[in-house]
Amino acid sequence: MKTDPLPSPRDFSLLLGAVVRMKHYSIAIRLIEQLRSLGVEDNHIWLNISLNCFCRLKRVDLGLSILGRILKLGFPIDVVASSTLIDGLFIQGKTDQALRFFDDMGRNGPEPDETTYAIIAKGLCRLGNTRLLRVQSLRERHFRNRFTLWTINEGIQQASRHYCKSTAKQLALHSRKLNG
Repeated sequence: MKTDPLPSPRDFSLLLGAVVRMKHYSIAIRLIEQLRSLGVEDNHIWLNISLNCFCRLKRVDLGLSILGRILKLGFPIDVVASSTLIDGLFIQGKTDQALRFFDDMGRNGPEPDETTYAIIAKGLCRLGNTRLLRVQSLRERHFRNRFTLWTINEGIQQASRHYCKSTAKQLALHSRKLNG
């Protein structure tokens, strides 16, 4: 990167987003490290991108260090960062830790959103039919009126993709109950 002046942080964010969409997570991390070495200050967006990349690379431990950096710099821990860590824990096969983190999120914030519940549904669906039953209790405990039809449909799609046909049927029945 040899331009003077450097492009704006927004331009870099767009570039990093494109690199991540192409699933070149290591390249995105290296670009962010290069920006730091040029004296560009971290911003919340780049830190969330780093967190996502480390989680996708099955390095949740490094993602947690990014979470520490977010806190140290005084940025808020938002639902995007929390949901990304939960997804990373599921990707790494650490289901119990993902659910504990989710429970902490419900108690201490930030408040889970529909994407968080879709991540939970997808992660539990990967494990098969019996663990997915927790989605119902999660809905009741944390998100009473906001567990949307979209989230249930996302779970049905994930169940179908992962050959959990009975799970897809359970979610479809639950969806019909919500619609009346």
